[in-house]
Amino acid sequence: MSRLPSTVGPSPPSPGANAHVTQRDLAGAGAPRYLVTIMSATHTVGMYMTRSPVTVERATTMGRALKIMGDQGFRHLPVVDGGRLVGLVSERELKVVEHMQGVDSAMCIVGDFILGPPFQVASDAHLRDVARAMAEKKYGSAVVVDGEQIVGVFTTTDALKALAIVLGA
Repeated sequence: MSRLPSTVGPSPPSPGANAHVTQRDLAGAGAPRYLVTIMSATHTVGMYMTRSPVTVERATTMGRALKIMGDQGFRHLPVVDGGRLVGLVSERELKVVEHMQGVDSAMCIVGDFILGPPFQVASDAHLRDVARAMAEKKYGSAVVVDGEQIVGVFTTTDALKALAIVLGA
């Protein structure tokens, strides 16, 4: 299971130290220099995530999951088994399967379409670290957990909203 701890990479700055990403951090991530001043360690995933996401059980039908996503306006849905996070399905993945010949979305369950353990992060994880990991691994989302409790989902859309906020747009 991919899980990003509260801090990733180099140790976080000590209190009173400059809490900004260094030029070296950014160079390694291929980020533009201007991000040094805007991706402060004070920005956490919890500040920008979609809170309290709806979850579905592993045995939920694909049709039901698609309806929930459509009704709620979500594109990613955490999948649980007895309350424990076991996966994540995306609207795109389910729609591709739904349009395959011979597939009945009322008969297929989401548990059959989980590609593996979801990328998880803590709500106090630094935004820059999560954004970097998502970009490097080409993840479209991260399930935000505090302990075993799912508290949100952080998507590329949330990351772009965060960028707009920190840029003052």
